[in-house]
Order: sequence, then structure tokens, then C-alpha cells
Amino acid sequence: MTAARSAAALATFPIQIDATQLFYRFFFLDPGDQKAVSTDNVQKFQLAPLSGYRFQFGSPMIADFSFAVTDKGNVEYDDDCRGFLDGFGTPNLTIKGLLVTLDALHLTGADRARPATGVVLANAQLNSDIIPTDWIAFRDDIRLLPAKGCGVIVGSALVASFTFDLKRDGTFDYDPAWDSTSINKGFLTGLGTNTLTFLGYPLTVDARGVGDLLYFREQFSYFVHR
Repeated sequence: MTAARSAAALATFPIQIDATQLFYRFFFLDPGDQKAVSTDNVQKFQLAPLSGYRFQFGSPMIADFSFAVTDKGNVEYDDDCRGFLDGFGTPNLTIKGLLVTLDALHLTGADRARPATGVVLANAQLNSDIIPTDWIAFRDDIRLLPAKGCGVIVGSALVASFTFDLKRDGTFDYDPAWDSTSINKGFLTGLGTNTLTFLGYPLTVDARGVGDLLYFREQFSYFVHR
């Protein structure tokens, strides 16, 4: 390798990443220094020329796309990423995300007027601290990234026993057997659209036999948990 090529291989370029529109609170780049940074502010990085930078927004969750930094210090990415990325050919990458709707109002206890009800996106944060704004009863303004194997948490850290994908075109994908229109009359609806509705399953709890003075019977809509 010549001296010029060696210098080029060691060069880094200032790359600005604007992820302020995303629902996620933190992210880090892979490869990178594994330091989580906030989406509250535009972040600045020194990046070497490389094809294959990935965007990680949770402990095991890596977005289903990558971008490259060229030897001229500009950002490039696949054409089918243009719907949620801006800045091709420049040193400034804007990650707009995909605008989707998540509806958990069919689940018992979910109430858009009360905080900490509905569902939480599993592994969507880089720490274990779940804050009230992480909960989703109904949101039609959420911007997420394409990813495979997404999950949700309901109740007290219970992880639902199913996952779904968000594709690069902004539509949800999951096992068709889980859809409400299937012969199984499943617990989800929204396959192939940008709106995912968590229907759950109806469940009746009858606790009349617990005690002479106790009468409790109600219908609930829950997921099956791990």
C-alpha cells in the first residue's frame, strides 16, 4: 500500500447526523465507539470512509439499512432508503424515519388520556429506564426505522410473544396467521399498511370462587406473554 493510500485509509470526515424526528431517545453507530447519543440534538461524528455503517437504536435492534461514507466525505445509501433518509451526496445525513400509526386502544387499560398505558416498543431504548412518553396507547405521528423482529412490552415488563417487521416502504409485516382476517382470527390488524393495531385476545376472568364477599368478572383483551 502506498503512503497516499495509507493516509486515505486513516482519514476521517466530519459527518452530521440529524435523527431528531425519530421516536427513539438514543442511538449509536455500528461500527463506532459504542457510545449512545441523544436524538434530542443533531450529532456530529468523525467517520472513516466505509460502506456499512448501521444505525442501532436498542440493545439488539439494528435498523434494516446501512449507509456509506465515501472517500470524499459524503454520505451514500440505497435508493429504496430515500423515503426515510435525506442528504445523499453530502456530509449531512437526516434520518427522517417512517411515519406510522400504532394503535393499542383495544387492549384493556389502554387510554390515550392516561400515561403509562398501552404498549412500549421492546428494546427501543438503550437503557432499562422506561419513561411515560415511551408508552403508546394511540399515536399517529411516530417515526420509526425499518427493522426486523420488533416487539412490544405490555404491563409490568411483560414481553409479548410475537414480533413484527417494519419494511423500508413503511408498511408492517408479520405472520399472516396473526391477522384478524385470517381463519385464526388473530390479534393484529394492519398487515401491509402503515398502521399497526394491537387487538389482543378476549379473556374472561371469573374470580367468584375466591371468597364469599368477592365477586369479580370482567372481560379483558390481552396478548399472550413469554
